[in-house]
Amino acid sequence: MNKALRFLSVLSVVGISACSDPNVAQLATDVALLKRQQAEVLQKLNGIEAAVKGRPAVAPPPQVPQGPVTVSAKNASVLGDPTAPTVIVAWSDFQCPFCSKITPLVNSTLNDPEVKGKVAFVFKQFPLGFHKQALPAARAALAAGRQGKFFEMHDKIFANQAQLADDKYVVWAKELGLDVSKFERDVADPAIEAQIKADMEEGAKVGVRGTPSLYIGTKNGDTYTLNRANERTVEYFKQSVKELLQKK
Repeated sequence: MNKALRFLSVLSVVGISACSDPNVAQLATDVALLKRQQAEVLQKLNGIEAAVKGRPAVAPPPQVPQGPVTVSAKNASVLGDPTAPTVIVAWSDFQCPFCSKITPLVNSTLNDPEVKGKVAFVFKQFPLGFHKQALPAARAALAAGRQGKFFEMHDKIFANQAQLADDKYVVWAKELGLDVSKFERDVADPAIEAQIKADMEEGAKVGVRGTPSLYIGTKNGDTYTLNRANERTVEYFKQSVKELLQKK
């Protein structure tokens, strides 16, 4: 507050020296007006200072859980051997450009000779509200999954992110050889919407804040035990898989 006082005092001097009116009476009037304005400013500054001092401290944002966390393996969309002892799990959004970049990383890891057959990839839904086609795309992928073509539709969607639209999902369903009538019924099935909601709620509980959120862990019956992935490289995933296998 002392700085503010010094500033306003300087402002008073500047106001006087900048005045070119030789009439002393007018000068006195101007000075008086400036002093009243200075007093009003000081009063406001004092009020702001008091409000800031009295404001409660803002709590830091909650820590994102690193793990271990346990999530359901039921109804999971799995690429690779569903009985594999280790898994990479991603909460993902089909309209997210960063999510599309995960596919080559996952494929390279699953096909690496050192860990092939020992790790699977699990896709969990997390469509973000500001991506208007993320939810329809999620429904389309899960509908295709009911005919055994989840990851085929997954690949179509990510390869054509700039073209996402309801009519496109039908076109891709035909290209994949799906029963289109069944596909369209399944897209509208409330059970698919419920599955998406369950994935999102589960993700929120384990600390998913955005997409893609990647975890790595083990399969234990109907659950996965996961830790958040700290890197996004094939070497990191391979080493993590090897370490998890040694512990099992």
